[in-house]
Amino acid sequence: MATTKKSVKKPVSKAAATKAPVKRATTVRTKKTTKQDDWGLPSGGKFKTFQVGKARNFFSIRITDQTIYWAILCFIVLALGVWVVTIDDKVQHLYDQIDAQIIEDSLSVPVEKEN
Repeated sequence: MATTKKSVKKPVSKAAATKAPVKRATTVRTKKTTKQDDWGLPSGGKFKTFQVGKARNFFSIRITDQTIYWAILCFIVLALGVWVVTIDDKVQHLYDQIDAQIIEDSLSVPVEKEN
């Protein structure tokens, strides 16, 4: 058996007079599109060609910031190379001394005399 709800009347309250909210004007945003050709270039398919600059003498020397950076880098690489070669020379000299000592010790074996 279904039950029914009794409707209850709510007391009417007097609300203060309120103004209706002012509606703002809405702006319509449109998406801007650019004209594109078959390759998807926005410039209308026009390519910029490579232009050769003013010809300079090939053997001319201009010192720029990059010249200084490359010179410093070259100096560092050469200094590290010299340092590695000197360390290698010292290690080889130590190996030579050790080998000479081993050979000297193996040749001078004391011989026991029989009495």
